[in-house]
Amino acid sequence: MNNLGAGQAYNLVGNPYPSAIDMYAFVQDNTDAITGTLYFWRKTNNIASPSYCQWTQGTFVSNGEDQVVDPDSVIRTGQGFFVEAKPGQTSLIFKNTHRFDDNANQFFRAPQPQKDRLWLNLFNDTAGNFSQAALVYTPEGTLEVDKFDGRYINDGPVRLTTKIGAVEYSINGRPSFDAADVVPMSYTVANAGTYTLAISQTDGIFAQDQMVFLRDNLLGVVHPIKTSAYTFATEAGSFDGRFDIIYQNALSAPDNGLEAQAVVYKSGQDFVIDAGNLTLAEVQAFDLQGRLIAQAKRVNNARVTLNCGATRQVIVFKISTVDGKTAVRKAAN
Repeated sequence: MNNLGAGQAYNLVGNPYPSAIDMYAFVQDNTDAITGTLYFWRKTNNIASPSYCQWTQGTFVSNGEDQVVDPDSVIRTGQGFFVEAKPGQTSLIFKNTHRFDDNANQFFRAPQPQKDRLWLNLFNDTAGNFSQAALVYTPEGTLEVDKFDGRYINDGPVRLTTKIGAVEYSINGRPSFDAADVVPMSYTVANAGTYTLAISQTDGIFAQDQMVFLRDNLLGVVHPIKTSAYTFATEAGSFDGRFDIIYQNALSAPDNGLEAQAVVYKSGQDFVIDAGNLTLAEVQAFDLQGRLIAQAKRVNNARVTLNCGATRQVIVFKISTVDGKTAVRKAAN
């Protein structure tokens, strides 16, 4: 095992015993050698799916494949996995005390801290893109990097994370739950389009009456994401400031106009023009010589589709809403 610097600290290891081992015990005895997050390669032939699932202190984040199941903090016989070595560390400890017999599918483990957890999925139904992140509230957690945080290392066309400093994490451990907490979420999409954020799983206080809201700072919307999924349009790129997870429905997002909200993206042979929470009146599409090549009048909807032909060129979209707001966007055909 070696740490050769940024991006070169991940090492493939495996359970050497003819029996299962306890992830908690293994990580505890290797605290000085590894960060504490275990990564499992679960790639299938689906190129839209991320390659890795990960485990941190009992919290498991999936890559969305149907074949993947939560390992319940157990490393099976012969199971391979990745660990992130700390600087200067070259070896791991495996002990007989890590082993147990779980032939009856149950075993005893030292009591673990109370956790209140929720898992969030970001996905695109059309392309099958998927990314999962988890928030973990526990008395032993902090707002800094600690043993409950699992660093993001995955691939795939989309990613959903939180940040501690400038580093992205798929699993974010936080102190005991406080309803005043605000968790900024970051996301990256390789392609512009329509995506959905949804809660996939909860436990602890979130499995009871505690509400969860998604605040869209771009559109000025607070959505009860525990009740229903949230679908939104986005351009391609990385975005740190658009979404927050909050637990009290106090709308403090800015009321942005069309210039902030308008999104234009290609979908098949057509362009989609999305005005967020505003209502479109008209959209006109011009070539760079100022010639009108397509338009939609009396739209009366937040979204409209235009076909601008097959000519490869830059198209200028003049977008107008029913309340008189205007915006201009450019896109390549």
